[in-house]
Amino acid sequence: MKILFYDIKDFEFDYLTSHVPNNIEPYFFRYHLNYATYIDEKHSDCVGLSACVSSELSESVLSRFKNLKFIFLRCTGYSNCDLEYCKKRNITVFNTPDYAPSSIAEFAFGLILNLSRKIIKAKEKLFKGEVNHSELTGFELNSKTIGVIGAGHIGQKIIQIANGFNMKVIVYDINKTQNYNYVELDELYKTSDV
Repeated sequence: MKILFYDIKDFEFDYLTSHVPNNIEPYFFRYHLNYATYIDEKHSDCVGLSACVSSELSESVLSRFKNLKFIFLRCTGYSNCDLEYCKKRNITVFNTPDYAPSSIAEFAFGLILNLSRKIIKAKEKLFKGEVNHSELTGFELNSKTIGVIGAGHIGQKIIQIANGFNMKVIVYDINKTQNYNYVELDELYKTSDV
């Protein structure tokens, strides 16, 4: 079974080349798949595609693969894939629902810390020799209210980190399956510091 892997990073290549089953004929590409990607005729008969969120899996792209049966998304969402077209063609689409929730939550908190402590602004001013403490005073996260929209895998990690900063956590989610302080979206926007 021929599968084309797009958006391949070095660490993925190393892993996949040693873990691909013997019945898979893999082809690896470091670039994205989109409407402008050249598809060699010998690859247009593939049965499967694997790509990340940076590839565009629209009808115009997917229609170039006549034997396509499977799409393996190496990302959480489906926003880059035309699911209606896949349904019409009976192409099964898989995603990676637990893709790096800790990494994403930590990155989000890095952004929160940058904004609350004005880290980038302070760095720029320091390099220019313009240090004015009154411009660079941020705010502590301790005791501030963080509003988390969605308490899925990533949201739960955000909540764990926020608890470590002693923040008050409020949550909006259509599924109230955890023991969180749930509020309506309007209230979350009005009362959140972050």
